[in-house]
Amino acid sequence: MLRLRIVWLILALVTIALPRSAWAYCQTHTCEFSGTQMCTWDAAAGCWTGGAVAHWGSSCIDYAVQLDGSRAENISSSTLASVLEDGFRIWSNVSCGDGVSPELTASYRGLTSCDRVEFNCGALHDNDNVVMFRDNRSDLSATTIALSTIIANTNTGEILDVDVEINSQDFDFYVDVVEINAIGSVWKTTDLYLDLIVRTGHSVTVLDTDELIAAVQHKLITPERAQWALETTYSAVSGISAHGHDVVRWLTSSGCPTSWR
Repeated sequence: MLRLRIVWLILALVTIALPRSAWAYCQTHTCEFSGTQMCTWDAAAGCWTGGAVAHWGSSCIDYAVQLDGSRAENISSSTLASVLEDGFRIWSNVSCGDGVSPELTASYRGLTSCDRVEFNCGALHDNDNVVMFRDNRSDLSATTIALSTIIANTNTGEILDVDVEINSQDFDFYVDVVEINAIGSVWKTTDLYLDLIVRTGHSVTVLDTDELIAAVQHKLITPERAQWALETTYSAVSGISAHGHDVVRWLTSSGCPTSWR
């Protein structure tokens, strides 16, 4: 799973690409991150526009891998580098039709000891686009698979640096707490803010209790419905924990056997 996620991450990263027409995605504009420009909504394209388009200044992107890898998940930096090279090669070899391939290529610069998200304006050519793991729970939100921090020129839109932090706190199930009302074949679901992160065989964590409290304070949800959400959530936590932190076993014991396609 982690290999697939890393490849997906790289594909998402390079999708920013050099300026060109796009039909399947929205290009990022400087108005979205400059803090001084206003964006306008392009209804026809379904995208925000304003200012310059974010783009790489060169079609060749250099990147480096942080040498520690993930000690928590026992993933070496060399393994990560191999997966990244595979991902970039797959991207570069994709056919766009008429013999055309993506404009961007990637060049691996090797390992680096740097484990910070930063850009040194005084050493332009010594900066690396670093890919690194984050093993500590406090580094990234539990629901963040990875975080790409983009540093760009807010006037021209040129991307100067992108550092990628991969969350090694992997999870197997993300469980939403919802209220379901069924009328015939039509189901109406109401999200009740609370969520569970389950690492099979290891742990279950409750998220977004603060959002539920805020919703009650702002009268977006009644206290009675919030109480039901809390009781349902902690009943699920108790059941999942009692079955070895295994969602499938818990559902089966509750009369809801589940199979996956």
